[in-house]
Amino acid sequence: MSPTPSTPTPFALADTLAALPGFTAEGGTRNVGRRDGLGTVMLAAYERLGRLPDVYVQPIGSGAGAIAAHEAALRLRRADGGSSRPLPRLVVAQNSAFAPVHTAWHTGTRPWTCTDAGPDAIHRAFAPELTNRRPPYETSGGLAAALRESRGDVLTADADEARTAMAAFAESEGVDIEPPAGVALAALRTAVRQGRIDPAATVPLNITGGGRAWYAAERRLEANVPDLVVPRGATDSPQAVAEIAAAVTSAVPHHPQHVALARS
Repeated sequence: MSPTPSTPTPFALADTLAALPGFTAEGGTRNVGRRDGLGTVMLAAYERLGRLPDVYVQPIGSGAGAIAAHEAALRLRRADGGSSRPLPRLVVAQNSAFAPVHTAWHTGTRPWTCTDAGPDAIHRAFAPELTNRRPPYETSGGLAAALRESRGDVLTADADEARTAMAAFAESEGVDIEPPAGVALAALRTAVRQGRIDPAATVPLNITGGGRAWYAAERRLEANVPDLVVPRGATDSPQAVAEIAAAVTSAVPHHPQHVALARS
């Protein structure tokens, strides 16, 4: 399904379709299977280091990956001798143009409770993948709790900082990275320069995507054609919703009776 500039929010569409027979909401951050999958990054870091890292850095939209990493760290600490050992500091990064979690963490304001959450800010964000209007921030076991428990922090980076970080990574490591990872790397570089993260600390950085240009250098990349484009207002019409449901179901031929709807 492909969004258009006038697309209804994915949340509204997913909620509407999930209420229909044959559809099930995937659960987003509340899906323990999703979180356990995302948390394997922390397991891999532990396996490589032989211990929990000092700091863990990741870009976030909803924050599901960061919550998952924290949960994995809690389990590893219990398995490794108890609760006296420090948890990795959870440091997460957002676009400076759209940073609701950063605002909430540092000011106490909850941007997602406002009627106007700054729709233009999403279009100004360098990494649109990191724009989520309804992060699981205050829910039990959510992002705020993980940040508090790990003595964490929320940082931001702008487009110029992210591009510079991406160029530095490509020069150093020989492979390109995607904008979300660029935002996180830029935030990490700034935090180290400002003394917010010790340069001597062990810090896994979750590079959430990369290699596109490297891969394209020897292969031809083709964009997938969307199966369905949903215009604004589609969820306001029962007939339109029924047509969308039929289109989604037909796109899942192996499991036509049960379609899970994902939303972060």
